[in-house]
Parts: sequence; C-alpha cells; structure tokens
Amino acid sequence: MKKLLAVLFAVPAFLFLPGSSSAVAEGWQLGVKGAVSFSDFGFTPDQINPYFPQHSGSYVGGFSTEKSFNGGLVALKRISEAVKLNFSVEFKSLRTTTHVFGPSDGVHEIHLKFDYIVATLKLQINSQSGFFVNAGPSFGFNTIAGIKWEGDREFHSSSNGSSVRFAVALGAGIELPAGPFTCIPQASYDFGLSDTYEGESENLLRASSYDVGVAIVLNS
Repeated sequence: MKKLLAVLFAVPAFLFLPGSSSAVAEGWQLGVKGAVSFSDFGFTPDQINPYFPQHSGSYVGGFSTEKSFNGGLVALKRISEAVKLNFSVEFKSLRTTTHVFGPSDGVHEIHLKFDYIVATLKLQINSQSGFFVNAGPSFGFNTIAGIKWEGDREFHSSSNGSSVRFAVALGAGIELPAGPFTCIPQASYDFGLSDTYEGESENLLRASSYDVGVAIVLNS
C-alpha cells in the first residue's frame, strides 16, 4: 500500500520539478486543488432492516450529511482544442453520524469516518466560453477507518473499513484565466460503487459525496 501511494503522489509531483518544464510546454497544466465535501451515506440497495449485530435487535436510523475538507494535486493534459485529461491525487475524508435504536437501551449515537488517498482520472470536455464537464473513474485507498460511540471522546480504529473504494466522478466548472494561472471553480458528484464499510453481511455501507471547490493551475 505504501509503495502504491508513493507512486500516486510521485507522478504529478514529478511534473513540478524544474527539469520537467518541457512537459508543461507539451500541453500540461499543473496545480493544486481544494474543496468542501458533503458526505452521502446509505446502506447497500439489497439490504432490508439493517442493524448492528452486536446490539441484538437494534435498528439503525438515517445518516447525517457532514462536511469535510479535501485537497491535493491536479494535472490537466490537453488532447485537442476541446478535450483534456484531468488527473488528480488528493486526501479525502467521508464522515457521517447515525443512531442505533435499541429495544431496551434507548438510542445511541454513532460517528463514522473514513479517510482516503483518492486518485481520479476524468475525461474533460471544454466549451469555447470556458465551461466544462468531466467524468471518469475514482479509486480511494483507505488510510483510516474510525468509529466513535456516544460518550467516546476520540475515534477508535475499525478494521471493517474497505481498503479500496471505487467510484465514478462527475463534474462541471469553468476555467478563468488569470495571468500565468487559471482559476477553476468546480463542483462534482462522487458516486460510490463499492462498500465503504464491510462489517457483518447485514451492515454494508456505501458513501458518495458532493464536492464544491477550486483548482489553480499554471498555464501551459
């Protein structure tokens, strides 16, 4: 896992080295990105009456939408006048709060968090006015999976977080030239395709997210 993460960061980071200026001249735009992420958790579609087995007969309520911040590196490669490849590597945290309704011991609040290093490759279509849409696969590599029960002061590590998360990322935004840089306000929806939490068979969670942020890249 450490070698894989090193490679993911090394690819865009290498392009920033002084000796890599020729890569920028060949159509690369390199920069940084940041966003506010709003999580969207839910049980997998085929589950009925999900519950926590360690609390016999305890049913789980809905999941809250919570915000977190993510950021990382981005590289754009022009393929044609209207088409670009959009590659990014970033840190992303997905968080939510839910409640367990027990038959005898009342309601318990549970906080969950899943931290990832996410690599995304999207095909981007640009209009002449600067507006664009993009879409592509996203792969998240879990670094921390934590759970905090009501009354706990800190998150406890959980072994039930899936090690790899697969998703499809859909986005839109506008490119605004600003001297040697381009400012890119953008919004995206990250639709989870795989389970985020892999506890008992009755307790599978999937997470998606809505992201709103900005990227700043060097002009090629």
